[in-house]
Amino acid sequence: MNAPATIAPAAKDTFLSLDGSTTVEVRHASHPEAVRSFDTDRLRRHFLIESLFRPNAVTLTYSHIDRFVVGGAMPVSAALPLQALKPIGSDKFLRRRELGLLNVGGTGRVTVDGKSFEIAKLDALYVAMGAEDVRFESVDSSRPAKFY
Repeated sequence: MNAPATIAPAAKDTFLSLDGSTTVEVRHASHPEAVRSFDTDRLRRHFLIESLFRPNAVTLTYSHIDRFVVGGAMPVSAALPLQALKPIGSDKFLRRRELGLLNVGGTGRVTVDGKSFEIAKLDALYVAMGAEDVRFESVDSSRPAKFY
């Protein structure tokens, strides 16, 4: 009787900004026929995003499935810029994409190209394609904003 073959971990690439405040994890697409045979553990390895919020960090996951980016920003003690790391493929994060965000934490502030928006818990903000500079910050560091 043959022993079952081991399953290699999901292919993931992780990129870190020079200042350490931004990470981008890249998820590669899986063929639909292959996914049908995945058990729960393998589905979790390929599709579950386990951590969205880290204090004083922007955590992004870029999926080649529909080429979307999902992430979280949790500013505590300083404003956090939305940085375009290598997988984004352009010098600015919103050069060729739009951003929709929801605050699920304490009151925060989002600054877009110098214009500031106060975002209360469960408020949302749309940022149009082409915005050059986006920064996230918390109004009260004891109850940090969590932008999703």
